[in-house]
Amino acid sequence: MNGRELAEEIIKGVGGKNNVVSVTHCATRLRFELADEALADDEMIKGTPKVMGVMRAGGQYQVIIGNAVKDVYKDVQNALGNGSKETDMDEVKEKLDSIKSKNKEKLINRLSRALMNMIYPLVPTMAAVGVLKGCLAIFVTAGILNTTDGTYVILSAANDGFLYFLPIIIAFSVAKYAGSNPYVGSVIGASLVLPAIVTVMGEGSLTFLGIPVASVTYGNSIFPVMISVLLAGKFEKFLDKYIPAFLEFVKLIILVLVMVPFTFLVIGPVFTMVGEVLANGTMGIYNLSPLLAGVIFGAFWQVCVMFGLHYAFIPILTDITIRQGSNSFNPILGMGVWALAGAALGFALKAKKKDRKSIGFTAMTSALFGITEPAIFGVALPYRKPFICAMIAGGIAGPLCSVLGVNQFAAATVGGILTFGAHMDPSGNPRSIIGYFVTFAVSFGISTILTYLTTDKDV
Repeated sequence: MNGRELAEEIIKGVGGKNNVVSVTHCATRLRFELADEALADDEMIKGTPKVMGVMRAGGQYQVIIGNAVKDVYKDVQNALGNGSKETDMDEVKEKLDSIKSKNKEKLINRLSRALMNMIYPLVPTMAAVGVLKGCLAIFVTAGILNTTDGTYVILSAANDGFLYFLPIIIAFSVAKYAGSNPYVGSVIGASLVLPAIVTVMGEGSLTFLGIPVASVTYGNSIFPVMISVLLAGKFEKFLDKYIPAFLEFVKLIILVLVMVPFTFLVIGPVFTMVGEVLANGTMGIYNLSPLLAGVIFGAFWQVCVMFGLHYAFIPILTDITIRQGSNSFNPILGMGVWALAGAALGFALKAKKKDRKSIGFTAMTSALFGITEPAIFGVALPYRKPFICAMIAGGIAGPLCSVLGVNQFAAATVGGILTFGAHMDPSGNPRSIIGYFVTFAVSFGISTILTYLTTDKDV
């Protein structure tokens, strides 16, 4: 089956072209917005070659493809007649509104999808520069570089600059999602991190029309600018109803005059506190019992991944890392990634059939780079025992992370061999990264052995 035939089969399975409101993709899944999910035929799609499974979660109909998802997405777009055009967000939202009475989404589903579309596009780049900074810390500890070397200064600027100007980057991404002017969003983000503003706010002497402005630092922040730009998008659409297109310039002036001060006076301080509450609540769960948190989240995090709910946690976990400088939660969650990689390896070693060996080794390779869906839907769920073994291994390695004091010091993704550098303490203390190597070996090794021993011989 070639790419065009596969795309046509998938579209047929989700209820035909007329049932597709929009389609996007993440690292391994096609994510459909359907007019009526009842028209989708799960069994038909599951039986399609190259499809690993389906999932209904986050208000989306998700078709799990694996690492070839980008190519399949292009074929699906062509089959739908969209070609290389980007999705028209206004058109999509109009369609979603028209079917709202038929498919009432839960708040958590809408929130999860929105966060995925706004924040997830930043994650790969954020992870890349974060890992680079961690690797630089390793080179400094090893005596290869000094912090005063030009090489170190220039390369570390990639991570430091990304995080410092993060509000601008987030603003642009959120505005694109909201279908509003991304440059106005960037103006809002830039105003929050302008060095002159930062200096005055640090002195606690900033006012607007005589109203004191809270002294808040917005560099390395997520929630204030995200909410501000979302509201700016709503306000822009309101103004569009009353201001003709030839007065676009006037509309933009009004947007900036209203939203920039409103962000400093209200949105910024309020949602800085919201971010702190979410971060403190998350870490409070961990601090109640680090060992118990290690067992639960080490074992069950991949269940969240399976249902696509992990996207809702990405902004919170990222905010914790960049706000506090480290995060002891992410290494625990990463144990589930290593456990699934080990389960895929154990399955591949035990399997006799070549196609199943191939699935196992491919899933292991993908999981080692942080993409676990092929392992979940290609090995763990279909054969069940590998999933149980992975949960046991993750539940053992998770609390071990707490015991060994493993932390993640850069806002990288959860798990994956390329994130090892993110666990190096910038101060040069190697305790965390050594602990991470140990817990990786425990999670990966136990899962591999258990899966090999429990997998049926006739697989």
